[in-house]
Amino acid sequence: MASSKGGKREGSGRPPTATRQIRTTEAVIARINPHVEQLIETQLREAFGGYDIIEEEYVPSRDAKATPGTVVLSKRKLSKARPNLGALESLLNRAVGRPAQQLDLSLLEDKGGAMNMTPELAAKLRAVYAEYARTRLAEPSNGTATH
Repeated sequence: MASSKGGKREGSGRPPTATRQIRTTEAVIARINPHVEQLIETQLREAFGGYDIIEEEYVPSRDAKATPGTVVLSKRKLSKARPNLGALESLLNRAVGRPAQQLDLSLLEDKGGAMNMTPELAAKLRAVYAEYARTRLAEPSNGTATH
């Protein structure tokens, strides 16, 4: 019961830190949820590498008739993306849980810039990650932090 002579009144002041963190977390989850599938695909693509990277270099045009500020392509380089072991480690942590000790991911086989993983294993990882995302990101808030 609040005193009529002053003191703390119910609902006054800043909300507790935990309440602010929950609101922030809920806002981030609401923003991420519509993009979960795309995020999973992007992380898988980044983890395994092997996709084409095109690097282009442009220089100012030397043609006297060209408009000032015109640039021309001088060099194009095509390469394959190397696997991103940080992305792979993140996927594995979500799929099978964080290991008690650090894994040495340098032992994974790398063939031609792409991870040697069967399509079945990639599909299983994708399914596990999607289930994790559905259960963790879509949890209704009950006033307690989930992470």
